[in-house]
Parts: sequence; structure tokens; C-alpha cells
Amino acid sequence: MKRKFLWLALSLVIAVSMVAAALLSSCNKTTTTTTTDPNAPKYGGSLTVYTQWGMEDPSGFDDLTQRIWSGSVWINPFTEWLCRADIEKYGPRGSNVYSFQTWEAIPEQYLTGELAQSWEVQASPLVMTFHLRQGIKFFANNNIGFVSREITADDVAYSLTRTMKTSGPGSYLAMISSVKAVDKYTVAINLKVYEANWFFIFGGGMAMGAIQPKEMADRGGDDWHNAVGTGPFTLTDYASGVGATYTRNPNYWGKTTINGKEYQLPFIDTLYYPIMSDESTAVAALRTGKIDWWPTVKIQYQDTLKSSVPDLVLNKYLYGKIDLFRINRQGSKTLKDVNVRRALMIGLDLQAISNLLYSGGDIANWPIGPQAPGYTSLANMPASQKALYTYDAAKAKQMIADAGYPNGFNLEIDVDTVAAHADLANACASYWAKIGVKATIKTLDSTAAASARDQVTYPDMLYTNYTVVNPLVSLHLAAADVLATNFTMAEPFDPMYKKVAQELDPVKRVDYEKTLALAMLDDAGMIPFAQPYYLNCYWPWMKNYYNELDSGYYNQIAMIKRIWIDQAKKASLGK
Repeated sequence: MKRKFLWLALSLVIAVSMVAAALLSSCNKTTTTTTTDPNAPKYGGSLTVYTQWGMEDPSGFDDLTQRIWSGSVWINPFTEWLCRADIEKYGPRGSNVYSFQTWEAIPEQYLTGELAQSWEVQASPLVMTFHLRQGIKFFANNNIGFVSREITADDVAYSLTRTMKTSGPGSYLAMISSVKAVDKYTVAINLKVYEANWFFIFGGGMAMGAIQPKEMADRGGDDWHNAVGTGPFTLTDYASGVGATYTRNPNYWGKTTINGKEYQLPFIDTLYYPIMSDESTAVAALRTGKIDWWPTVKIQYQDTLKSSVPDLVLNKYLYGKIDLFRINRQGSKTLKDVNVRRALMIGLDLQAISNLLYSGGDIANWPIGPQAPGYTSLANMPASQKALYTYDAAKAKQMIADAGYPNGFNLEIDVDTVAAHADLANACASYWAKIGVKATIKTLDSTAAASARDQVTYPDMLYTNYTVVNPLVSLHLAAADVLATNFTMAEPFDPMYKKVAQELDPVKRVDYEKTLALAMLDDAGMIPFAQPYYLNCYWPWMKNYYNELDSGYYNQIAMIKRIWIDQAKKASLGK
């Protein structure tokens, strides 16, 4: 105890001496003032993001969770992929040639490496070769006795091969014959056939391509305690129905340059993904600043948010998915006829339906929306396709009579239990009644609806929902659904799709996508509805953010790790 008091006393003497010396020095020197740039990035603070899948528990924290669309979101903060969007070069913070204000899809020409430094495709034999960055390390996890180590080509080969062997997710990688580590930092992916959608499938954001070590998989990757990755955050807490907490990885490899100065990423200390199943609860949390960023707020909240929280930033954008009625064009007696299918679309006032149900969103978006390369606007469509969007009940009725149904016909619309989907079906039934078509609406539970979709057991048409911002997904799935079954496409669309999917040049590919999209629209194998508007909402204390939405597959981490929190701004707004 005496030694403790002696040490404290000595410390006080030293402190007083230092202060005295500093004061004496200041008397003999010219006083200078050092200013700090208030706009310079600052470290610290936390960020709460209500994600695309924040309404439900994650299906797991392994890259091979069966609900890959949900699992991807929850593993994004600590897991990385071979590639991602190059938001710094091509986005608003760079050349601004692409806004990245869409979900699920990044055009290949706007990609950059993440774990991979570079990559190339060899046509014969067909091989994709990825060259890894050197020195990137998996963070440690004491729970499974995992010591931090460098990621190598063996880890990539293991992760992708493991996916290929897993029922469900493995089906997505059917184009790959094998994956081999050529050397410590080079991975060769041998392909059966080139698939232009490789980035979406395994390159950058869907869980099938996440690179996680064997040690994690062996211990059970779905258990959050076992999480290991190379990302900017580590998973430090999770509670079912509550949320997940991610903590800054101090040894993260990534850096960014702002105003000529290089900074270590990430800036924030803590990232929090809450789980809120009740929408009104989430809206209240956004209003009060408990949620910093919510990028998928329904447009119906725009006026109340603008009036009640004027400081909140609200950016309106077209959402990347649309509702459709998928037609059984081979099995339906009446709808086998392309002219009947076209008549049904011409017999709908699609703009009026959009105004009623989709906040006036864009109606000419199928199968490629305006955010994607290959899009053709309504004004630039050929006459045959443009006619489908021109409401004309008299013309539609005559087309049906000319097809052999002068007294009209009956059809069935199968929908799931979501009320809005029944509303859509009822709106269409009202229009079709005017042209002699009597539509009966049948409601299926989720299991029955999925079975009807997968087995094509619905008699005429079925409600579904598709992306229109990734041409490779929309064209592939739509061609499969519209034209045949079991993902086998019919003439003339099969060779057209193969031309799209197997073109190595992403810029040249755009022309093929446009041609196929117009041909499929002309065939009227789907009844497409408007692309709705959503709101990207965030508080202005989020700095170094430029309204980007996605950098892969529902992956906001490229933006999140660059965001810093302006604590003074937050305090000034009383939050």
C-alpha cells in the first residue's frame, strides 16, 4: 500500500513539472494554432442498418444456408467474395457512369476485385482464373480455436467445391466442372460452359461464393459463435428476434483514399443489424434515429416522413423487382395462342394499375428494367412491343374473337395469400371482364403456390415476382418459365439466350440482351406490372455516402465500411 501511494505521489510531481515546463516554453515561443478539418473522416461510433432481410431471423451464418438470399445479407459484414462493385471508380464518388442504385445486379463492366486482385477468362479450354491479393487474413476465433492466418487459393477451391457438393446451392454451380488451386494465390475454375452471370452466382455476393475456411465449416458454420471471415467486421453477438452486432476488425486489409489521404477501413466501431418483424416499429425507429439507414422504405411513407422528420434524407428510386402473372403458355388451352396472350395485355390499362397499386412506377420494364444495360424504353420500342402497353379494350376484344372466342372465355388466376396480390388479380379481372374474359381467382397457401410454380400445375396463370435489373437472371428464368418447363427453353429463344449467356464481352453482350428481351416481350408469355418506387432513407450524420444501394447481392458493406459518423451533426439534431 505504501508503494502505491508513493507511486501516485511521484506521478503527480512529474505531471506538475511537465505542465510548468510547458507554460515556461510557451512564454518564450510564438503561439501557433493548429486547425482540424471538420469534414475529415473520423473513426468511432456505430451504425444501425435495417437491411433487406431485417424482418426475419437469418437462416444461418454459413455460406451454404439453404435460404441463400437471406443468409447472404447476414454474413456480408464478416465474409468476402472474389469480386464486388467498383463504387469508387464508377459510382457517384468517381466517374459517376453508374449509380449502383439497384439490388442484386452489378454489370460486369463495373466490377473490381475484392479477394481477387484480377481475373481472366480463357476460351479453350474454358477456364476462369482468379489471382488473389496477398496478405489478406482470416480473423481469429477463439471459440473454435482458430488462429488468424492468410487466405490462400486452397481456401477458395475448398469453399466453391463444398458448395458444388451441397444439395440445393450446388445446383447453381452446375456450369463448373472443377476448382483447383494452381499455386498459393491462383485459382482455376474449369467450366463446362461459360455463364455470363458468374458474378451473381459465385463471384460476388450470393452465399454460394462466400469464402470461408474449412475450420469454420467443420465446427458448424450456422452457429454464429463459429463465424470466421476476412471482412471489415467480426460477428460478436446475435439474438433471435433481436439482431446481430458486428465489431470493427482492427486487422482488416482494406483502405480508401479521401481527398488525397489514405485511411484504414472501416471507420465505424460497431455495425448493428436489427430484426424487426413489425413494419410500424421499424418506421418509428427510423423517425427517432434509432435506425440510421433503411434503404427499402415503402413509398407510402414519403409524405409523413418528409413532414415529421424533415432532416431525414429521402431518395426515391425504382425498385428492382416487379409483379407478374406467369402464363402456362404450353398447358393452357386458350393461352397457347400468342394473340390471345397479347390481347390480355392490351386489355389492361397498365398505367392506371400502376397509379392504383404501384405509386405510378414505370410500366415498360420487362424483362429488363431501366437501371440495366439492354433496356429499351417504351418510346424506342418497335411498334409490335409498344402496342402491348397501349390500352385498347375494343382491339383486345376483337383479337379474342378473331382467335376463335367470339363470346370470350374463362381463365383462372392463382395467387398466394398476400392481400396485395389478390388486389392485383381483382384489378385485372375487372378489366378483362370488359373484353369478355371471366377471371376466377384462386388463393393458394405458400406451399401450394410454390409447388404450382415449380411443377407448372396451375391451369392458366400464376402470380410471381422477378428481378428486372439483372438481365441474365430475368432472361434465364423468364425464358424457362414462359416457354417450357424444367429450365429448358424453346425455339427461337434457346439459341438467343445461349448467345447472351456465353458472350465473354460484357459490352457486346448488351446488344444480345436487348434483342432477346424484345423478342420475349413480343411473345407475351408474362403479364408484367409496374416497377414500384421505394425510398432510400438515411440520417445526414452518415458521411461519405453517395446513395449507392448494393455492391453485389444485397451487399451494402462496400458503402458501410467507408461511412463515418458525424457525431456533432448527430448531437445537433438531438439524436
